[in-house]
Amino acid sequence: MTRSRNSLFTAAGSLALVLGLCLRLWTSGNLSHFASGFLLGVSIALLICGLARPSRDISR
Repeated sequence: MTRSRNSLFTAAGSLALVLGLCLRLWTSGNLSHFASGFLLGVSIALLICGLARPSRDISR
């Protein structure tokens, strides 16, 4: 279950990264800069959630 969830976060983060970079490269304007920055930020958060290893110590 955890591995499946992590792979979904990683896949969604990669997709958001690609979309953000494509928006930044092939469009112009203030709204596209906002959207690409937002997608890049979301991709960083999703990739961190997907690639981080869960802690084994639950007591803390």
